[in-house]
Amino acid sequence: ARMNLGLLKWSLGRLDEAAREYADAIALYRASGSREVAYAIVGKGDVHRERGELALARAAYQEGLALGEASGDRQALVPALYQLAKVVVNDDPDEALRLAQRAVDLGWPDLPWALNALGWVQLCRGDGPAALETGRRAADAAREQRDRFGLAESLSLEAMASRDPRARRRLLEESRATWRDLGDPLRGTLAELALARCSSGAAALAAAEAAERRLRRMGAGLSVSGPAGLARFVASDGGSAPVEIRVLGGFQVLRDGAAVPLGAWQSRKARDLLKILVTRRGRPASREVLADMLWPEDDSDALAGRLSVALSTLRSVLDPERRFPPDHFIAADASAVSLRPEHVRVDVDVFFANVDAALAAAGEDARERLEAAEASYMGDLLEEDPHAEWAVALREQARAAYIRVPRALAAAAARHGDHQDAVALLLRVLERDPYDEQAHLGLVSALEAAGRHGEARRAYGAYDSRMAEIGVKPSAFP
Repeated sequence: ARMNLGLLKWSLGRLDEAAREYADAIALYRASGSREVAYAIVGKGDVHRERGELALARAAYQEGLALGEASGDRQALVPALYQLAKVVVNDDPDEALRLAQRAVDLGWPDLPWALNALGWVQLCRGDGPAALETGRRAADAAREQRDRFGLAESLSLEAMASRDPRARRRLLEESRATWRDLGDPLRGTLAELALARCSSGAAALAAAEAAERRLRRMGAGLSVSGPAGLARFVASDGGSAPVEIRVLGGFQVLRDGAAVPLGAWQSRKARDLLKILVTRRGRPASREVLADMLWPEDDSDALAGRLSVALSTLRSVLDPERRFPPDHFIAADASAVSLRPEHVRVDVDVFFANVDAALAAAGEDARERLEAAEASYMGDLLEEDPHAEWAVALREQARAAYIRVPRALAAAAARHGDHQDAVALLLRVLERDPYDEQAHLGLVSALEAAGRHGEARRAYGAYDSRMAEIGVKPSAFP
């Protein structure tokens, strides 16, 4: 029941509530030892994917896929395949195509959804005609199965693959109408944003900005290098930097706005070197310290040479055409190496600046800045490296800065009677810090104020359990 409630809330675009339901379902499934836990794990991956948290989404889908393979349960296997395809398309486009095609070949129970995933992957690979044909196949399959969710998705896919502006608008309008009829504001707003991107002029620009604000409030992630899907193709690149490094929600490097595929890296150590330099935030690190971090079990005389090779590889990845001087992005001398933040856009540095500016602002400008800062936090820093000691300090610093943002937005929402927004925002706080007493009590109060009394009681029970885990006496029900 919890798993299905999570699916329902995800289908309605209520991502934060869906995440909580899926988490409860996972705990219940694990307690009973059921391999049907794969359903909820894949569902939790869907929430991460729509938020743009690619590392967490990938981990969830891979776990769900392993469980589906072991049990032969297509209700887990097929969704895990086509959703995983969407999140690996940047790192390995060929693997994404293989995964999506396998889901299509299996078909049941989600053939329209599998076809849609295949079409989006084809579009990400630049094959518009194939994507258009696949979108039409998905629409036919959705109509045959009376799957209106799958149909609305296929209409969006056809629209973005079409080269005919009038056809694109017509398809997007039909998609938007279907999403609205289904009661899904998130995907309906994505279709609105796509329609605005198809037009020019001040009115279209204003409509796009309004749609982006609503999507931020719902927790949707918008990135030109995000997972395969409509959100990727309606996102604004914000003016591409020659090199952009993303570490929030997972590691990614973009050159001129295009993601660097995993195959372009000849060395994992070169990737790790860049990650370490990012966590230094421009501060030089000695070559000896870097060598020790990269090869902690090795103290041979060859480490200096290995570090030099990793540094050379890293520079080639960042600037393969050698458009800039060797020290333009990475400064190095005989003793130390550092990232040059004045020449590289790093998402965590932009996030910190956005948070500081938002918390210093006042009035409606403060709310918009807070929403922009909240939306730019795509997940914890370097989530794929949870045990790397060199990432811990900056990860905790970024998480602490983030928690201040939804807490401030939730307080403002509660003051204005926007209890639904307050619930969503406080759930985001609790995902990052499940022992935040202030957020727990605020969530209970917001649910009560919204008239959701049963959910308020359940939220209070969760709060009581969390406080018991750390030996804190819980406060009374608000």
